[in-house]
Amino acid sequence: RAVPWAALAGVMTGLALASKFNMIVLPVLLIGTYLWKRSSKEAIPVLLVWGACAFLALAMVYRGAQLPLYGKGLWATIHRLGEGRSSFLMGEYSLTGFWGYFPVAFSIKTPIPLLLLGFGALFAAVFRREFSPVWVLMPMLGYFAVALTSKVQIGFRHLLPLFPFFVLMAGHLAGWLFQQRGAAALFVLFLALWQAVGVWRMDFRYLAYFNEWVGGPSKGYQYLVDSNLDWGQELKSLGQELHRLGDPPVYLSYFGSADPAAYGIRYKPVLTVSNVENRKVERVHPAQAPQILLAVSATNLQAAYWADRHVWDWLKNREPLRGLGYSLFLYDLTKDGEGLKRLADLFTRLGDRKEAEEILKRI
Repeated sequence: RAVPWAALAGVMTGLALASKFNMIVLPVLLIGTYLWKRSSKEAIPVLLVWGACAFLALAMVYRGAQLPLYGKGLWATIHRLGEGRSSFLMGEYSLTGFWGYFPVAFSIKTPIPLLLLGFGALFAAVFRREFSPVWVLMPMLGYFAVALTSKVQIGFRHLLPLFPFFVLMAGHLAGWLFQQRGAAALFVLFLALWQAVGVWRMDFRYLAYFNEWVGGPSKGYQYLVDSNLDWGQELKSLGQELHRLGDPPVYLSYFGSADPAAYGIRYKPVLTVSNVENRKVERVHPAQAPQILLAVSATNLQAAYWADRHVWDWLKNREPLRGLGYSLFLYDLTKDGEGLKRLADLFTRLGDRKEAEEILKRI
């Protein structure tokens, strides 16, 4: 009876490997978990079936002859992970990662009701022996341990493989509490309502979700940026806001891969982190408009990818005209003489003295 299940698990493993390179840890976790409860002699036939089916499923996705591409892509990914990447955590920066990055991300990006139930179940499994935790805990904790060693820390999304296990544990405890009736059942209903309201309040902007421990999504950029919050997804909102203001041109420090012009945005780029610079940009002069506007993505505001980490510090004590979806901030500098001087100085440092002069004329 174990062989059919091993074959199915192998197919699922192969598809997981094909879907994401970080699933390369899955075979190690599965083998370790299986051997935890089985003798080597009993496990070998099952693992052989599982491994063969995993390989065949992976080969089918890559159409057989293209299977070497998987190896090349995996090697390139491992090499890139070893090099590291700039990451931001609560005002600190690193090129090799923080040990606390993923624990912090997990604790502030996961809804509090789910955290309470999940960690409550973890406590019950480890200390109360309420249920056998091996098949749930080993993959979850093993993957989390691997994540802690990563030098590329740019998003909570890298922890998503943990959540089927974490949700399973939370559901187990929620079911047990609900069966107790009385106050315990009411507590579960309260947590369910809390979770539902928290999701509803996000208005489908789930990428920017942060829980109440840090003040919700409006405070999220102070703790984490990049794909935790900001993938340039609010250009449409910016275009709508500018249209409401009469379609003025804007200085734009954009983090993302979309084309602002596709949303009717007339802009002059400044310190962007995207591939938009390679596109033809309409020549505009926002300093000549009645209202001088500056839009900055949250990731750029925190200078996550700039050598000068303080380049936008002067903006952080200014109230934006609009906060667009928690990840893009629109500032009105029309009557802000000090702000205009800072912006002009930035263009001077970037080698655009003509634009700096246009800005200084408005002071």
